[in-house]
Amino acid sequence: MPARLGNKALAGRLHISPRTAEKHVASLLQKTGLPDRDSLFDQAAELLGS
Repeated sequence: MPARLGNKALAGRLHISPRTAEKHVASLLQKTGLPDRDSLFDQAAELLGS
């Protein structure tokens, strides 16, 4: 299973600021209706077949 990245690590991989990563995660949570970051990760892993 891939590592669950925090905002700083995610931002580093995407070459964006940690604040921008935080905003993107918040937006994804709002759009998907999922309660937290872990649920978002689990959903993404399921969709990607990981």
